[in-house]
Amino acid sequence: MEVAALPRFRKEPEVIRTLTGWQITNGKTHIDFEEKMKARYCKILAQPGMKKVRVPKSVNEKTIVELDNITSTILETLENNLETITDRNTREKVRGVVIRKIIGKCSHLKFPYNKRN
Repeated sequence: MEVAALPRFRKEPEVIRTLTGWQITNGKTHIDFEEKMKARYCKILAQPGMKKVRVPKSVNEKTIVELDNITSTILETLENNLETITDRNTREKVRGVVIRKIIGKCSHLKFPYNKRN
């Protein structure tokens, strides 16, 4: 398992093909990957603000879909509960802390990013 240090994307990142592999980018900031699935995996975790992720050696479509569904549900629920915080910076900090705590506590899920599995 390798560790990827993810940049902070200020705009919605996308996965694009490059001459040397794949890249997550938002036009300004980017990070390169050899495999598309690893880039997609990291993009999902970069969106809520993860700074470092453990990238499994092998990522498949099922893992990507499940991770995306879980992350989307978490973000939707979190956004609904953060509406009362009017300060944008405070809201972003709380969002980042909660996302990292939730993903770190998902030991019952069979995902490669859980070190307890």
